[in-house]
Amino acid sequence: YAKSGRGSSKELWHGSVVWVHSNERAKYFYYSEPVMSEQQVLFFLKSKVNNWSKIEDLQGIHIGETSHTAYPAFEEAEKKKILTIERAGNYSVLFERLLSGRIDAIPLEKKVAAYFLRTNLTKEKRDLITFAPTIIQNRVFHLILSKKHQNNKALIEFLIKV
Repeated sequence: YAKSGRGSSKELWHGSVVWVHSNERAKYFYYSEPVMSEQQVLFFLKSKVNNWSKIEDLQGIHIGETSHTAYPAFEEAEKKKILTIERAGNYSVLFERLLSGRIDAIPLEKKVAAYFLRTNLTKEKRDLITFAPTIIQNRVFHLILSKKHQNNKALIEFLIKV
């Protein structure tokens, strides 16, 4: 909805929070200054954790990723045939695949994963999952406002000055 500027009825959608900058998204949105940052790590089953330190340590694993997020390091590694990426629409599907052994790891921000796991999985299932200490990247998140609304540019400029 934020991209089109309209919801399912006649409501206006000016933007959305929180998003990492991408060149594709920047075609449609203005970006605020960063509103938060978070460490992205790889989540594994405790029984299969890979304490990796470089991409080459992930040789042969299957990584589950959402269809709406860019993962440059892993996408490059897939091109080099180091690992395989399997995309899914949401975290529920990804963690279901991790728990069933269909994928080996999920890249996700620590706090996002902690919230998701706490609110969507039983304690027994949560206790099977951990993350490797290697930080994939520190991701910086922004408010994005649609370029479909003429006042949004001025609003972003105002927010940057504040």
